[in-house]
Amino acid sequence: MLESARAADLVIMAQEDRDWDRADQAHVQDRVIRDSGRPVVVVPKDYDGPEIGASILLGWSGTREATRAAHDVLNVADDRADVSILRIGAKESDELVDHSANEMAEMYDRHRLKASVLHRSLDGKNVAEILNQEAFEKGADMIATGAFGHSRIYDFTIGAATRELLRNAKFPVMFSK
Repeated sequence: MLESARAADLVIMAQEDRDWDRADQAHVQDRVIRDSGRPVVVVPKDYDGPEIGASILLGWSGTREATRAAHDVLNVADDRADVSILRIGAKESDELVDHSANEMAEMYDRHRLKASVLHRSLDGKNVAEILNQEAFEKGADMIATGAFGHSRIYDFTIGAATRELLRNAKFPVMFSK
């Protein structure tokens, strides 16, 4: 599977189904996302929404993985698509401090996409919940985000947004590593 994925422009996988998948299939999405070097779209079970590409929510954190996701969006976005760049956490009082999100919006503008920068605070929620909620409120057809930016030990002990999105995404999610 990994060898085939490496030659693909985009990998599309179904969300893991713990009730039906065999034990040897557990965490196959993790492996493909971590090891293929390709963007992977995971489609939720029973998803029946629009085709992806017209309205995309980008989870932005200014990391290498998020940067990769931002540029991978260009491969799936429709002409003139709406891209909402969402930074989750404390909003800076000076908007110039958040220059990386603004620069991503300018990059999308050069590609003739309509971009906006949004900020949301955690307010007791986890990142995956906020991404799902914001995607719903914006009418997004896909979430794009960097994946597995922490070590496996961190993910296991602390938890990570990637694992939570893999389990509980309500929209297709493109993961980039």
